[in-house]
Amino acid sequence: MRAATVTEGSTALLVKRFTEPGQVILDPCCGGGTTAVAAVLLRRRFIGIDIDPGDINITKGRLAEVNTAAEDVNLCLDLN
Repeated sequence: MRAATVTEGSTALLVKRFTEPGQVILDPCCGGGTTAVAAVLLRRRFIGIDIDPGDINITKGRLAEVNTAAEDVNLCLDLN
């Protein structure tokens, strides 16, 4: 179980309210990719970082489900 669970709807609302299409959203603890999905669906670019390879794979899978263009998303695994 995750320490924090945020709905896609509430995340999308924040992304829409505080950013404009084309802007970059950085999520240093991207976890399961909720912010990533909201960002790309709202035409924002996304950079996600996580220390858990499993979470990076979950995020990649969720982004594949929404047919994300590779140029819109960067995911990084932080091994430090």
